[in-house]
Amino acid sequence: MKLERIEIKNYRSLFVNNANNHFSIDLAEGMNTIVGQNNCGKSNVFHALALALDEHFTFDRKADMPSVANGPLKPVVTLTFRVPEHRRPQTEKTLLKYLDEYERALNPHLTSTWASKGKFKLRVTIEVGPDAAGARRSVFVVQGVGARSLPDNDPRAEKALTQFKKCLHFVLIRSGQGLESLLEGKFRDVLRTVLRENESTQYALAEQSRQRYLEGLQNELLRPLTERISGELNEMFPEIDSVTLRPSVAELEESLTRMRVDVGDAAVTDLAEKGTGVRGALIVAILRHLAETGRRSMLFAVEEPEAFLHPAAQESLREDLEALAVRDNVSLLVASHSPYVVSRSPGARVISLDKDRSGRTIVSGSADGGGSYAGAFEGLYRSATASAFLDRASSIPESAAMVVVVEGRTDQEYMELAARCSGRPDLIEDIAFVQAGDGIEGKSPGGADLAVLQALLMQAYTVLPVVVVLDDDEPGRKARDALKRIAGKTNRWNKHNLLGYQRAFPFNLNGFAIEAEDLWPDTLAESFIGEHGEDVLNHKLRRPSVLGGFQYDLRPEMKGEYCEHLRRVVRRSDCAKWIEFLELIRSGALAARKANTTTAMP
Repeated sequence: MKLERIEIKNYRSLFVNNANNHFSIDLAEGMNTIVGQNNCGKSNVFHALALALDEHFTFDRKADMPSVANGPLKPVVTLTFRVPEHRRPQTEKTLLKYLDEYERALNPHLTSTWASKGKFKLRVTIEVGPDAAGARRSVFVVQGVGARSLPDNDPRAEKALTQFKKCLHFVLIRSGQGLESLLEGKFRDVLRTVLRENESTQYALAEQSRQRYLEGLQNELLRPLTERISGELNEMFPEIDSVTLRPSVAELEESLTRMRVDVGDAAVTDLAEKGTGVRGALIVAILRHLAETGRRSMLFAVEEPEAFLHPAAQESLREDLEALAVRDNVSLLVASHSPYVVSRSPGARVISLDKDRSGRTIVSGSADGGGSYAGAFEGLYRSATASAFLDRASSIPESAAMVVVVEGRTDQEYMELAARCSGRPDLIEDIAFVQAGDGIEGKSPGGADLAVLQALLMQAYTVLPVVVVLDDDEPGRKARDALKRIAGKTNRWNKHNLLGYQRAFPFNLNGFAIEAEDLWPDTLAESFIGEHGEDVLNHKLRRPSVLGGFQYDLRPEMKGEYCEHLRRVVRRSDCAKWIEFLELIRSGALAARKANTTTAMP
């Protein structure tokens, strides 16, 4: 069973606006990460889930109703679930059967029910009650009947709701929560149920051992004391005919929820004395075990699991959460402030929250794994530029052996075209290209200044060697000077990983500004101009005599069409300079790695 959609009305900052729009999010199959600045409403979403799925979760009408609400509004949480057809345990098959009966009882005219398609909607409403807590009412939504539902005492309603509770465990892990407090809440019931259902033999044996231990204390160790006390009390008070000493041996469930966890490193210490990061990682390990061994579907809502973890540990934690989320019986929502925790796996999703001027929580962006997360990350940073930079920095594929930062899209396309046309895909297959400025709102693609920022971020983020390729025009030269100045005496940016296109020509060009297009033979640009006319050019410059010919400076908006032209007409012999330059990039990356000129973020 998977949670597919969450709809919330009138709970804290999740209230209906004047246009009667309510808060809703669609969830992905895999790990769903909710991001946003502090106080944007992430915790409110998780608490609304708890309100719907945990009957012991408290509601206080004074504290939990929106401050802007007028009149006796009701908090309403509607959850849409899907039961995968290829994995339906008997409990969930029975649930769908009961739900089908429920739907047809309310709407006999249905040709097919949601349940028959493996879906259902649970709606939980907090009704006005005699006290501030109100009265919780849970019903299932039926298509075509509006707000009508079966009475609570209808056997079909009772069966369906009881069966639903047998099919799903919900666990909320609050930010910074330790194992001790976790085991005192709803999680205790989940742990007990999983142990009883999946370790029934061992559970029974453990209870028998506890009972034998208790009886041993009473019948052996405490027997003489019991007899002495009983005899003396009987002499003084003849009406007392027996005394039983009951040692404090906790019930098995209480013992489990109060268990101590010792962790050994340089010394064996209690988990409570370890850092919050260690405790959080242990909790995730427990969640994975419950998901793997439990018979019921699991819905986990985890707040800020990255708290107090360094970036590398956050990435490891993300991998554990990703492995948890791919299971058909697990729905996972994570609230986070860290881009290192956000999953980019296929089937994952990131959802960004914000607040409008009225204080209402809204969805400001979302993105699926494999795409750009720049828009969804904007809530984590002050500017869209920083968001886009971090998005690209954190999306380096695992297969990459080096990162190459280029000024614009066409630089990358030229390199890829030359490698393919020359039969040398090996030259680019392990390169993670980064186009400076691309995808940043308000910025035109490309630019040496943005390449500097992106290069510095990449070098800080990854242990891979980073190579920057710049034009030899004035902006490119200034950018190279800036990187060298920032590096100072460390010499982290040098001839190995800071390249200009003039390096493709082994002679002095007396400061002539070589650009990417100069690595193609002039005949290609001339054929393009012949087709489109000289309006495609900004200008035409005669090159130094050692090069000969002309430099054709294309207008930026024509470079895309020029790439298309190249794909049609380019031949293997036209790619020689590009192949030399790609080999120079690779040798520069190798030299940078050997010289230890790149550093990883701690």
